[in-house]
This record gives sequence, structure tokens and C-alpha cells, in this order.
Amino acid sequence: MEIRQIEAVLAIAENGSFRKAARQLYLGQPTLSHHVRSLEVELGVALFERSATGTTLTRAGQQLTPRFTRMLATIEQLGQDAAELAAGGAGRVRVAAVSAAIAPAVIPALQQLQSTHPRLGITLTELLPSAIEEAVRSGVADIGVVARSGTATPVEEHEVLQTGTIGLIVSSGSTLAAVRSITRDQLVDEQVILLPHGHLLRKLADGYFSDGMLRNAYEVSHHSTVEHLVSAGLGIALGPYRTPRRNDPTVYRPIADAQLDWTLLMTTHHTPSAVAAVVASAISQSFRDLTAAAQG
Repeated sequence: MEIRQIEAVLAIAENGSFRKAARQLYLGQPTLSHHVRSLEVELGVALFERSATGTTLTRAGQQLTPRFTRMLATIEQLGQDAAELAAGGAGRVRVAAVSAAIAPAVIPALQQLQSTHPRLGITLTELLPSAIEEAVRSGVADIGVVARSGTATPVEEHEVLQTGTIGLIVSSGSTLAAVRSITRDQLVDEQVILLPHGHLLRKLADGYFSDGMLRNAYEVSHHSTVEHLVSAGLGIALGPYRTPRRNDPTVYRPIADAQLDWTLLMTTHHTPSAVAAVVASAISQSFRDLTAAAQG
């Protein structure tokens, strides 16, 4: 299958005439007819029907023409992407990510890209998980890093970046810090700190904590505020497992009476541009480095 064959079919479908299509493509009509006929032979189906009133697509032609359009657009995009990469990675890629992924992995990836592709522009937007996949689907973002509850299996357009378990984040000076694992019964007198609806941790908190604890909870907008409140001994919060750090004002404690898992996924368009693929690869590598460091 050749580009000129696809261009011939699309031009005829647009014009409804071999003669007009040949004029549009600056080809002789016999040459145009040869391109179409050779493609029909290759595919084993007729693409057009000729009549006194003009040329129309067959049923097979109607089904295949949208695919030809996408193929041609992909080929044209490939040429543009190759030119951008040859120019040192010029272009702009839009990344939407959950806040929990930005500091530990997305920012290191951007730092690496700044040195390897200095002309590459990146727009980084922090969004709620519920908005990220829609942003990618609608074309507002090229790459999305989204969190989901539970475990996930990689599917087309989704790559699993990281998995883990959710536990409790408590002040290092609280009595709970001395407990190896915690149950709900030990939390009845604790103040819960919540993120807004739409966050994965809020969804998990709504399912884990009692209604009474949720009614009296603090609600804040950012993960950093959660950390500050917990550090000050003003409450507890759900959070992902993290490696213990010396003199850390907050500590992670496992939950004994529930299994709360999370997965970070990267989602892209069906056919990401070459520059978007470069950014996606860098983010993926950054998460692999993060996982290796935690295991080492």
C-alpha cells in the first residue's frame, strides 16, 4: 500500500469524480485509475462504483475511507515529528498529572528532558484523576498520569507506572506512631484530614472511615496542607506507603483491617506524536528509577 494510492482514493471520494480528482492531484486520469485499481487488487475489494451520475463509494469503500484518512494524517504527523526531533526536540507536549506523581517522578523526568531536548516545551497541569483521562481523550492533554484504586492490568494506551498500598499518615509524636498496624477501632477519637471529592485518597477515605469521623473531618485542597496538619498533630490522613526517613515529622502505618491498593497509570493518545512519545518514555523511566531506589 502506497501513499499515492491512499491520496487517490480520498480525492475521488471527496470529488465524486475520477476526472476532478485527477485534476486536483495533477495526475493523468489513466495514472489515477491505475493507483485505485492496484489498491483494489491488493485489498481484494472494489472501492468505487461508476454510474452516469458520477462515482460513489462501495460499501467496502465507505468502511475503509475513514481509515485511509487516519492513516494519511498519521503519516503527515510522522513527517512533522521527525523534523521536530531532527531540530533537537522542538515542539510542545501537554502533560496532566495527579499531584502525588509530580514531585517524585514527573519533575525528575522534566529535568532530564531539559538537558537532552532543550528546545522541547512542556505544559504541566495538575488535575484530579477524574479529569485527566477526559483531558487526554479530548486532546487537551497529550499524556496523563492518573491514579486509580485497586490493582490494574496494562491495556492499550495505558501503562502501569507504579502500584502500592494505602495506609495511615500520622504524626511521629502521636501515640499511633508507636503502633505497628492500626485498625478503625483505634481511630475513633482521631481527627481525619481529607482531600476534596475527586481525589483517589478521598474516595478511599469515604469507604474506610466511619460516617461520624467523616462528618467532623478537616477538608483541605492540597497534599502539602495535609502533611502540615498531620505534622502539627492536628489529625491523621490516608496516604501511600513511603520509606521511613530520619527526623520525618510524619510516619506511615499499615492498616490492619482493610486492604487499600492504588495504581498509577500513564495514558496517551492512540498514536502519540514522536515528541510526546519521548516525554512519555522519560516519565516511565523516572518511575522505574523511583521503584528501583525504593527496593534498593
